[in-house]
Amino acid sequence: MKAEPRSGPSILLSAGLFVFGLGAAWLGDWRLHDVIWGFWITSLAVGYLMIIGILVHQARHQVRDLGTSLAHAGGGALFLLAFFSFHFGFFHWGHAQFLTAFLDWPEGSDFSIGLVPEIFASYWPIVLAGLLFRLPDLRAYMGQRFENLSRKQDVEKAAGDAMKLPYAGVVRLHLAIFGLFGLAMLNLPELPTFALAYAWFFLPFDLSAGKTANRRNQQA
Repeated sequence: MKAEPRSGPSILLSAGLFVFGLGAAWLGDWRLHDVIWGFWITSLAVGYLMIIGILVHQARHQVRDLGTSLAHAGGGALFLLAFFSFHFGFFHWGHAQFLTAFLDWPEGSDFSIGLVPEIFASYWPIVLAGLLFRLPDLRAYMGQRFENLSRKQDVEKAAGDAMKLPYAGVVRLHLAIFGLFGLAMLNLPELPTFALAYAWFFLPFDLSAGKTANRRNQQA
């Protein structure tokens, strides 16, 4: 049976999230540093949730379909979670040091991990929008790559490929951050600048590249 084509976020969803995100910035009277830190916390929070979801899905597939013991699958998932917590978290910590040096917040202090809850509480609307935007990509990808896998090596490869999704999101978000810096140097009005950044952020795309593969399968 041929797999049904899967896609990323719809245009309607992307447009709705674009309006929601831009509206939050406008109603909250966000400045440049607000939008940039909002993108940063979105990259961290949504990416980390995606990593957890991938590891849980992998462990569940191993136990349910491959007969792996719960202890073995759970232990492997915890080990990988510890690794990616350090790797993914350290990347964002380094980027936060860069942001702190160029933005006016936090004032007179270096970035510390204790600021993460405060940043999340301040910019949760964009985190929510980012989660709703990325979730269809993750679900589509997992549905494609983990379907009918019967070998341990194939499951591990599928999970490894899935880990590209959080990091691809990091690249997309941080390109938006650098774009905001560049537009700010041109002294453009803030709201149109934010609109350009949000348009880039919420532009529909399919990280799994499943559209191309499914198109080939349908033509075969």
